[in-house]
Amino acid sequence: MRLLQFIDKKGQAAVGWVRDENVFVLENVSSVYELFVNIFNDNKEVEDTIWKMVSDKTEDYEALFIENRVLLPVNHPDPYHTWITGTGLTHLGSAASRDNMHKKISQQSDENLSDSMKIFKMGLENGKKKGNTPASQPEWFYKGNGLIAVPPGAPLTVPQFAWDGGEEPEIAGLYIIDLNGTPRRIGFCLGNEFSDHKMESVNYLYLAHSKLRKCSYGPEILIGDLPKNISGRSRIIRNENIIWEKEFLTGEDNMSHNIANLEHHHFKYDLFRQPGDLHIHFFGTAVLSFTDNMELKDGDIFEIKAENTRKSIIRSTGNSNIEIFIADFASLDQVKDAAEKINSRFSKIDVLVNNAGIILSDKREISKEGYELTLTINHLSPFLLTASLFENLKKQCGSQNYKYLICSTYFSKI
Repeated sequence: MRLLQFIDKKGQAAVGWVRDENVFVLENVSSVYELFVNIFNDNKEVEDTIWKMVSDKTEDYEALFIENRVLLPVNHPDPYHTWITGTGLTHLGSAASRDNMHKKISQQSDENLSDSMKIFKMGLENGKKKGNTPASQPEWFYKGNGLIAVPPGAPLTVPQFAWDGGEEPEIAGLYIIDLNGTPRRIGFCLGNEFSDHKMESVNYLYLAHSKLRKCSYGPEILIGDLPKNISGRSRIIRNENIIWEKEFLTGEDNMSHNIANLEHHHFKYDLFRQPGDLHIHFFGTAVLSFTDNMELKDGDIFEIKAENTRKSIIRSTGNSNIEIFIADFASLDQVKDAAEKINSRFSKIDVLVNNAGIILSDKREISKEGYELTLTINHLSPFLLTASLFENLKKQCGSQNYKYLICSTYFSKI
Protein backbone atom coordinates (compact mmCIF):
# COMPACT_ATOMS: atom_id res chain seq x y z
CA MET A 1 0.00 0.00 0.00
CA ARG A 2 1.25 3.47 -0.94
CA LEU A 3 0.04 6.81 0.42
CA LEU A 4 0.47 10.34 -0.89
CA GLN A 5 -0.11 13.70 0.78
CA PHE A 6 -1.22 16.54 -1.51
CA ILE A 7 -3.32 19.68 -2.00
CA ASP A 8 -6.74 18.90 -3.45
CA LYS A 9 -8.60 20.88 -6.10
CA LYS A 10 -10.17 23.07 -3.41
CA GLY A 11 -6.77 24.02 -2.01
CA GLN A 12 -7.07 21.81 1.07
CA ALA A 13 -4.53 19.29 2.36
CA ALA A 14 -5.53 15.69 1.64
CA VAL A 15 -4.26 12.11 1.84
CA GLY A 16 -4.69 9.54 -0.89
CA TRP A 17 -4.09 5.88 -1.67
CA VAL A 18 -2.02 5.47 -4.85
CA ARG A 19 -3.12 2.91 -7.42
CA ASP A 20 -1.76 3.05 -10.97
CA GLU A 21 -2.22 6.62 -12.23
CA ASN A 22 -5.01 7.43 -9.78
CA VAL A 23 -4.94 8.72 -6.22
CA PHE A 24 -8.03 7.71 -4.22
CA VAL A 25 -8.80 10.33 -1.57
CA LEU A 26 -9.12 9.15 2.05
CA GLU A 27 -12.18 10.41 3.88
CA ASN A 28 -12.15 12.33 7.17
CA VAL A 29 -8.41 12.96 7.29
CA SER A 30 -6.23 15.81 6.02
CA SER A 31 -2.74 14.69 7.01
CA VAL A 32 -0.72 11.48 7.28
CA TYR A 33 0.53 12.59 10.70
CA GLU A 34 -3.03 12.93 11.99
CA LEU A 35 -4.00 9.59 10.46
CA PHE A 36 -1.18 7.62 12.09
CA VAL A 37 -1.33 9.36 15.47
CA ASN A 38 -4.92 8.14 15.73
CA ILE A 39 -4.04 4.65 14.47
CA PHE A 40 -1.11 4.20 16.85
CA ASN A 41 -2.67 5.78 19.94
CA ASP A 42 -5.84 3.71 19.52
CA ASN A 43 -3.88 0.54 18.59
CA LYS A 44 -5.78 0.10 15.33
CA GLU A 45 -4.69 -2.17 12.47
CA VAL A 46 -3.01 0.07 9.89
CA GLU A 47 -4.14 -1.31 6.52
CA ASP A 48 -7.67 -2.21 7.62
CA THR A 49 -8.18 1.31 8.97
CA ILE A 50 -6.93 2.91 5.76
CA TRP A 51 -8.99 0.65 3.47
CA LYS A 52 -12.16 1.72 5.28
CA MET A 53 -11.32 5.38 4.58
CA VAL A 54 -10.74 5.03 0.83
CA SER A 55 -13.41 6.94 -1.11
CA ASP A 56 -14.37 6.92 -4.79
CA LYS A 57 -13.01 10.44 -5.23
CA THR A 58 -9.82 10.44 -7.30
CA GLU A 59 -7.05 12.75 -8.42
CA ASP A 60 -4.81 12.22 -11.43
CA TYR A 61 -1.34 11.28 -10.17
CA GLU A 62 0.60 13.09 -12.90
CA ALA A 63 -1.58 16.20 -12.67
CA LEU A 64 -0.67 16.57 -8.99
CA PHE A 65 3.00 16.88 -9.96
CA ILE A 66 2.44 19.11 -12.97
CA GLU A 67 0.34 21.48 -10.85
CA ASN A 68 2.85 21.40 -7.94
CA ARG A 69 0.26 20.04 -5.52
CA VAL A 70 2.38 17.24 -4.05
CA LEU A 71 3.43 17.69 -0.42
CA LEU A 72 5.95 15.91 1.76
CA PRO A 73 4.54 12.44 2.46
CA VAL A 74 4.33 13.24 6.19
CA ASN A 75 5.08 16.31 8.26
CA HIS A 76 4.49 17.41 11.84
CA PRO A 77 2.20 20.43 12.34
CA ASP A 78 5.06 21.92 14.40
CA PRO A 79 8.32 21.54 12.40
CA TYR A 80 10.34 21.87 15.61
CA HIS A 81 8.99 18.47 16.66
CA THR A 82 10.49 16.78 13.60
CA TRP A 83 13.87 15.07 13.81
CA ILE A 84 15.69 14.48 10.52
CA THR A 85 18.68 12.21 11.00
CA GLY A 86 20.57 9.49 9.20
CA THR A 87 23.26 6.89 9.14
CA GLY A 88 26.06 6.12 6.72
CA LEU A 89 28.55 3.42 5.73
CA THR A 90 25.67 0.94 5.75
CA HIS A 91 25.61 -0.13 2.09
CA LEU A 92 27.69 -2.65 0.19
CA GLY A 93 27.47 -0.90 -3.16
CA SER A 94 27.84 -2.65 -6.48
CA ALA A 95 29.60 -5.99 -6.76
CA ALA A 96 32.71 -4.23 -8.04
CA SER A 97 32.84 -1.62 -5.28
CA ARG A 98 32.03 -4.31 -2.72
CA ASP A 99 34.95 -6.42 -3.94
CA ASN A 100 37.30 -3.42 -3.83
CA MET A 101 36.18 -2.60 -0.30
CA HIS A 102 36.84 -6.17 0.86
CA LYS A 103 40.29 -6.13 -0.75
CA LYS A 104 41.21 -2.86 0.96
CA ILE A 105 40.10 -4.23 4.31
CA SER A 106 41.85 -7.59 3.93
CA GLN A 107 45.11 -6.04 2.72
CA GLN A 108 45.46 -3.69 5.69
CA SER A 109 45.77 -4.26 9.40
CA ASP A 110 43.15 -2.64 11.61
CA GLU A 111 45.56 0.05 12.79
CA ASN A 112 46.15 1.16 9.18
CA LEU A 113 42.47 1.42 8.28
CA SER A 114 40.81 4.81 8.23
CA ASP A 115 38.04 5.44 10.74
CA SER A 116 35.51 5.14 7.90
CA MET A 117 36.86 1.76 6.85
CA LYS A 118 36.95 0.55 10.45
CA ILE A 119 33.29 1.36 11.06
CA PHE A 120 32.34 -0.16 7.71
CA LYS A 121 34.22 -3.34 8.66
CA MET A 122 32.39 -3.43 11.99
CA GLY A 123 29.10 -3.40 10.08
CA LEU A 124 30.24 -6.17 7.73
CA GLU A 125 31.26 -8.39 10.60
CA ASN A 126 28.39 -7.62 12.96
CA GLY A 127 25.69 -5.36 11.53
CA LYS A 128 22.60 -7.54 11.85
CA LYS A 129 20.48 -7.25 14.97
CA LYS A 130 19.12 -10.66 15.97
CA GLY A 131 16.13 -10.80 18.27
CA ASN A 132 16.76 -8.48 21.21
CA THR A 133 20.53 -8.51 20.73
CA PRO A 134 21.78 -5.33 19.02
CA ALA A 135 24.66 -5.47 16.58
CA SER A 136 27.44 -3.00 15.90
CA GLN A 137 26.65 0.71 16.28
CA PRO A 138 26.63 2.50 12.90
CA GLU A 139 27.73 5.99 11.95
CA TRP A 140 25.00 8.50 12.84
CA PHE A 141 24.34 12.17 12.05
CA TYR A 142 21.85 14.93 12.72
CA LYS A 143 20.52 16.76 9.68
CA GLY A 144 17.95 19.19 11.01
CA ASN A 145 14.33 19.70 11.98
CA GLY A 146 11.24 20.00 9.80
CA LEU A 147 12.33 23.39 8.47
CA ILE A 148 15.01 21.84 6.25
CA ALA A 149 12.69 19.46 4.35
CA VAL A 150 11.14 20.45 1.01
CA PRO A 151 8.55 18.54 -1.05
CA PRO A 152 9.67 16.51 -4.09
CA GLY A 153 10.16 18.88 -7.01
CA ALA A 154 10.85 21.93 -4.84
CA PRO A 155 14.25 23.72 -5.04
CA LEU A 156 17.08 22.47 -2.82
CA THR A 157 18.78 25.72 -1.90
CA VAL A 158 22.24 25.97 -0.34
CA PRO A 159 23.52 28.64 2.06
CA GLN A 160 25.96 31.24 0.82
CA PHE A 161 28.83 29.71 2.80
CA ALA A 162 28.32 26.22 1.31
CA TRP A 163 31.12 24.69 -0.73
CA ASP A 164 28.92 22.40 -2.75
CA GLY A 165 25.61 20.55 -2.85
CA GLY A 166 25.07 17.01 -4.02
CA GLU A 167 22.47 14.26 -4.08
CA GLU A 168 22.33 11.15 -1.92
CA PRO A 169 19.64 8.70 -3.11
CA GLU A 170 18.41 6.81 -0.06
CA ILE A 171 15.55 5.05 1.62
CA ALA A 172 14.20 6.80 4.70
CA GLY A 173 12.16 5.37 7.55
CA LEU A 174 9.23 7.46 8.85
CA TYR A 175 8.23 7.19 12.53
CA ILE A 176 5.90 8.66 15.14
CA ILE A 177 6.50 8.28 18.87
CA ASP A 178 3.26 7.10 20.48
CA LEU A 179 1.79 8.14 23.83
CA ASN A 180 3.88 5.50 25.63
CA GLY A 181 7.14 6.77 24.15
CA THR A 182 7.39 3.83 21.74
CA PRO A 183 8.66 4.45 18.18
CA ARG A 184 6.03 3.34 15.66
CA ARG A 185 7.01 3.03 12.02
CA ILE A 186 4.66 4.65 9.51
CA GLY A 187 6.52 3.25 6.50
CA PHE A 188 9.35 3.93 4.09
CA CYS A 189 9.99 6.37 1.27
CA LEU A 190 12.66 7.45 -1.18
CA GLY A 191 14.70 10.48 -0.27
CA ASN A 192 17.45 12.83 -1.36
CA GLU A 193 19.69 13.39 1.65
CA PHE A 194 21.30 16.44 0.03
CA SER A 195 24.76 17.21 1.48
CA ASP A 196 27.94 19.27 0.99
CA HIS A 197 30.42 16.61 -0.14
CA LYS A 198 33.26 19.03 -0.87
CA MET A 199 33.21 20.21 2.72
CA GLU A 200 33.10 16.64 4.05
CA SER A 201 36.00 15.54 1.82
CA VAL A 202 38.39 18.13 3.30
CA ASN A 203 38.19 16.51 6.72
CA TYR A 204 35.82 13.85 7.98
CA LEU A 205 35.29 15.90 11.13
CA TYR A 206 33.45 18.35 8.87
CA LEU A 207 30.75 15.72 8.31
CA ALA A 208 28.44 17.31 10.87
CA HIS A 209 28.67 20.68 9.09
CA SER A 210 28.16 19.14 5.66
CA LYS A 211 24.88 17.49 6.65
CA LEU A 212 23.12 20.71 7.75
CA ARG A 213 21.52 21.27 4.35
CA LYS A 214 18.07 21.06 2.81
CA CYS A 215 16.72 17.63 1.91
CA SER A 216 13.67 16.03 0.35
CA TYR A 217 11.80 12.77 0.82
CA GLY A 218 8.79 11.16 -0.82
CA PRO A 219 6.52 11.55 -2.64
CA GLU A 220 4.95 8.23 -1.61
CA ILE A 221 5.01 6.26 1.62
CA LEU A 222 5.30 2.50 1.34
CA ILE A 223 3.20 0.95 4.10
CA GLY A 224 4.51 -2.40 5.30
CA ASP A 225 7.88 -4.11 5.09
CA LEU A 226 10.68 -2.78 2.94
CA PRO A 227 11.60 -5.11 0.04
CA LYS A 228 14.91 -6.86 0.65
CA ASN A 229 16.32 -5.84 -2.71
CA ILE A 230 15.59 -2.46 -4.31
CA SER A 231 17.16 -1.22 -7.53
CA GLY A 232 16.83 2.41 -8.53
CA ARG A 233 18.31 5.07 -10.79
CA SER A 234 19.84 8.36 -9.72
CA ARG A 235 20.12 11.03 -12.43
CA ILE A 236 21.23 14.61 -12.86
CA ILE A 237 19.47 16.54 -15.61
CA ARG A 238 20.84 19.81 -16.97
CA ASN A 239 19.08 21.79 -19.69
CA GLU A 240 16.80 18.78 -20.31
CA ASN A 241 19.80 16.48 -20.89
CA ILE A 242 20.94 13.66 -18.61
CA ILE A 243 24.53 14.51 -17.68
CA TRP A 244 25.01 11.76 -15.07
CA GLU A 245 23.18 8.54 -14.26
CA LYS A 246 23.90 5.52 -12.10
CA GLU A 247 22.06 2.59 -10.57
CA PHE A 248 21.76 2.44 -6.80
CA LEU A 249 21.00 -0.67 -4.77
CA THR A 250 19.35 -0.65 -1.37
CA GLY A 251 17.26 -2.86 0.87
CA GLU A 252 18.75 -5.25 3.41
CA ASP A 253 20.23 -7.57 0.75
CA ASN A 254 22.53 -4.67 -0.18
CA MET A 255 23.28 -3.44 3.32
CA SER A 256 25.83 -4.38 5.96
CA HIS A 257 23.31 -3.49 8.69
CA ASN A 258 19.69 -4.55 8.92
CA ILE A 259 16.90 -2.03 9.44
CA ALA A 260 16.22 -3.34 12.96
CA ASN A 261 19.77 -2.55 14.02
CA LEU A 262 19.70 0.97 12.57
CA GLU A 263 16.37 1.65 14.26
CA HIS A 264 17.63 0.30 17.59
CA HIS A 265 20.71 2.50 17.69
CA HIS A 266 18.68 5.60 16.83
CA PHE A 267 15.79 5.11 19.23
CA LYS A 268 17.82 3.80 22.17
CA TYR A 269 18.19 7.42 23.31
CA ASP A 270 15.41 8.83 25.51
CA LEU A 271 15.72 12.12 23.62
CA PHE A 272 14.35 10.41 20.49
CA ARG A 273 11.36 8.82 22.23
CA GLN A 274 9.33 11.89 23.12
CA PRO A 275 5.58 11.31 22.55
CA GLY A 276 4.22 12.99 19.43
CA ASP A 277 7.58 13.63 17.76
CA LEU A 278 8.06 12.74 14.10
CA HIS A 279 11.32 11.13 12.91
CA ILE A 280 12.69 10.94 9.37
CA HIS A 281 15.72 8.64 9.40
CA PHE A 282 17.86 8.14 6.28
CA PHE A 283 19.48 4.71 5.90
CA GLY A 284 22.50 5.58 3.73
CA THR A 285 23.64 5.11 0.15
CA ALA A 286 26.54 3.79 -1.92
CA VAL A 287 26.13 6.03 -4.99
CA LEU A 288 27.12 9.69 -5.31
CA SER A 289 27.75 11.81 -8.39
CA PHE A 290 30.47 13.57 -6.37
CA THR A 291 32.65 10.45 -6.52
CA ASP A 292 32.49 10.73 -10.32
CA ASN A 293 33.77 14.34 -10.12
CA MET A 294 30.45 15.89 -11.07
CA GLU A 295 30.27 19.67 -10.57
CA LEU A 296 26.68 20.69 -9.98
CA LYS A 297 25.24 23.97 -11.23
CA ASP A 298 22.26 26.09 -10.32
CA GLY A 299 19.17 24.71 -12.04
CA ASP A 300 20.32 21.08 -12.17
CA ILE A 301 17.52 18.59 -11.51
CA PHE A 302 17.94 15.47 -9.38
CA GLU A 303 15.80 12.51 -10.38
CA ILE A 304 15.71 9.56 -8.00
CA LYS A 305 13.49 6.60 -8.89
CA ALA A 306 13.06 3.07 -7.62
CA GLU A 307 10.50 1.21 -9.66
CA ASN A 308 8.40 -1.07 -7.51
CA THR A 309 7.63 -4.64 -8.50
CA ARG A 310 4.05 -3.92 -9.45
CA LYS A 311 4.95 -1.11 -11.85
CA SER A 312 7.69 -3.25 -13.39
CA ILE A 313 5.24 -6.10 -14.09
CA ILE A 314 2.65 -3.71 -15.53
CA ARG A 315 5.24 -2.11 -17.79
CA SER A 316 6.48 -5.46 -19.13
CA THR A 317 3.07 -7.15 -19.54
CA GLY A 318 0.69 -4.29 -20.27
CA ASN A 319 -1.67 -5.72 -17.62
CA SER A 320 -2.59 -3.21 -14.90
CA ASN A 321 -4.68 -5.70 -12.90
CA ILE A 322 -1.78 -6.63 -10.61
CA GLU A 323 -1.79 -6.87 -6.83
CA ILE A 324 1.29 -7.46 -4.68
CA PHE A 325 1.38 -9.38 -1.38
CA ILE A 326 4.76 -9.30 0.36
CA ALA A 327 6.12 -12.00 2.67
CA ASP A 328 9.66 -12.83 3.73
CA PHE A 329 10.09 -16.60 3.23
CA ALA A 330 12.55 -16.55 6.13
CA SER A 331 9.50 -16.01 8.38
CA LEU A 332 6.71 -18.60 8.51
CA ASP A 333 4.51 -16.06 10.30
CA GLN A 334 4.80 -13.66 7.35
CA VAL A 335 3.94 -16.47 4.92
CA LYS A 336 0.83 -17.29 6.98
CA ASP A 337 -0.22 -13.63 7.04
CA ALA A 338 0.25 -13.28 3.28
CA ALA A 339 -1.76 -16.43 2.61
CA GLU A 340 -4.62 -15.15 4.78
CA LYS A 341 -4.67 -11.86 2.85
CA ILE A 342 -4.65 -13.68 -0.50
CA ASN A 343 -7.47 -16.01 0.55
CA SER A 344 -9.55 -13.10 1.81
CA ARG A 345 -8.96 -11.17 -1.41
CA PHE A 346 -9.54 -14.00 -3.94
CA SER A 347 -12.02 -16.86 -3.93
CA LYS A 348 -10.12 -18.85 -6.56
CA ILE A 349 -6.48 -19.19 -7.58
CA ASP A 350 -5.62 -20.42 -11.06
CA VAL A 351 -1.86 -20.97 -10.82
CA LEU A 352 0.67 -20.94 -8.00
CA VAL A 353 4.37 -20.67 -8.80
CA ASN A 354 6.77 -20.99 -5.86
CA ASN A 355 10.08 -19.57 -6.99
CA ALA A 356 12.07 -18.66 -3.90
CA GLY A 357 15.54 -19.98 -3.22
CA ILE A 358 18.80 -18.89 -1.64
CA ILE A 359 22.41 -19.93 -1.27
CA LEU A 360 23.71 -19.16 2.21
CA SER A 361 27.29 -18.98 3.35
CA ASP A 362 28.96 -21.79 5.26
CA LYS A 363 27.70 -20.24 8.50
CA ARG A 364 24.59 -21.93 9.84
CA GLU A 365 21.67 -19.51 10.27
CA ILE A 366 18.37 -20.10 12.09
CA SER A 367 14.95 -18.58 11.39
CA LYS A 368 13.08 -16.85 14.21
CA GLU A 369 10.89 -19.96 14.47
CA GLY A 370 14.00 -22.03 15.17
CA TYR A 371 14.44 -23.81 11.82
CA GLU A 372 17.56 -23.83 9.66
CA LEU A 373 17.22 -20.84 7.33
CA THR A 374 17.89 -22.54 3.97
CA LEU A 375 15.37 -25.26 4.83
CA THR A 376 12.85 -22.60 5.84
CA ILE A 377 13.15 -20.48 2.69
CA ASN A 378 13.61 -23.21 0.11
CA HIS A 379 11.23 -25.85 1.48
CA LEU A 380 9.08 -25.06 4.52
CA SER A 381 7.74 -21.69 3.39
CA PRO A 382 6.78 -22.83 -0.16
CA PHE A 383 5.05 -25.86 1.35
CA LEU A 384 3.22 -23.71 3.93
CA LEU A 385 2.10 -21.23 1.27
CA THR A 386 0.83 -24.02 -1.00
CA ALA A 387 -1.01 -25.78 1.82
CA SER A 388 -2.57 -22.50 3.00
CA LEU A 389 -3.87 -21.70 -0.51
CA PHE A 390 -4.81 -25.28 -1.39
CA GLU A 391 -8.59 -24.98 -1.03
CA ASN A 392 -8.69 -21.98 -3.38
CA LEU A 393 -6.38 -23.77 -5.81
CA LYS A 394 -8.74 -26.77 -5.94
CA LYS A 395 -11.62 -24.55 -7.01
CA GLN A 396 -9.87 -23.89 -10.34
CA CYS A 397 -10.09 -27.58 -11.19
CA GLY A 398 -13.86 -27.87 -10.77
CA SER A 399 -15.02 -31.41 -11.37
CA GLN A 400 -11.97 -32.25 -13.48
CA ASN A 401 -8.96 -34.12 -12.27
CA TYR A 402 -6.85 -31.94 -10.02
CA LYS A 403 -4.06 -30.34 -11.94
CA TYR A 404 -1.82 -27.66 -10.47
CA LEU A 405 1.24 -25.80 -11.60
CA ILE A 406 3.49 -25.60 -8.56
CA CYS A 407 7.08 -24.76 -9.42
CA SER A 408 9.94 -24.32 -6.97
CA THR A 409 13.53 -23.39 -7.67
CA TYR A 410 16.04 -24.75 -5.22
CA PHE A 411 19.69 -23.81 -4.91
CA SER A 412 22.33 -25.88 -3.20
CA LYS A 413 26.01 -25.55 -2.53
CA ILE A 414 28.36 -28.44 -3.16
